Amino acid sequence: MPTKAKSLKEGGNWKKNLTPQIVICLILCIFSAAMTAYCFLRPGTKEVSVTSLVEDMKPLDAVTPEDRLVQTFTADDNYSRFGLYYANFSNYIQGGELHVDVRDASGRVANFAYNIGGVIDNTFIYIDYPVNMGETYTLTIYISGTAQGITFFTTMADSYEATLQLNNQPQNASIIMSFVSQTQDSFKAWYGIMAISLLFCYMSLKVNKDFYDK
Repeated sequence: MPTKAKSLKEGGNWKKNLTPQIVICLILCIFSAAMTAYCFLRPGTKEVSVTSLVEDMKPLDAVTPEDRLVQTFTADDNYSRFGLYYANFSNYIQGGELHVDVRDASGRVANFAYNIGGVIDNTFIYIDYPVNMGETYTLTIYISGTAQGITFFTTMADSYEATLQLNNQPQNASIIMSFVSQTQDSFKAWYGIMAISLLFCYMSLKVNKDFYDK
């Protein structure tokens, strides 16, 4: 007597195993494979941030519109933007602007102004300016349009070769900074791989069950 495996092979009965459930699984597998390939070929991006080393953190004295802060730093990597650790002594700032002028090593200057009205205390204010690894930048920081003082948190740690001056007076600390980089994110592709694996497992179990139930 021929075995079931031999009978199935000789009779071409494999088509009988293509139940609607298996066909749907095959379609889903093809779709998942296409989406997985797309995620690998066109990965998204995710942001990763790093922050200055913090040592003996403390705020500067109140910064008023008459004050000028000048901080230099050298980027240790390529970043899409950077932030300054801002504080307002837990006061609600009614309005005004924070100005940050960025000068690169070639002397080119980019000017940024941010409305600080309502900005929460103890937060990073990010400057949408990309910096390149190994290059030195000079920030001139001041405020306008408000009589309320704001401040920045500083660190004594030697991070990014940073130096700080307040009204041309060197400080023994520097403003805490945060740097953001964008990296490729192919993690979503793994969802597709897991979906394909589960669908293949289901099809295998379904085919075997239908075969042995005959």
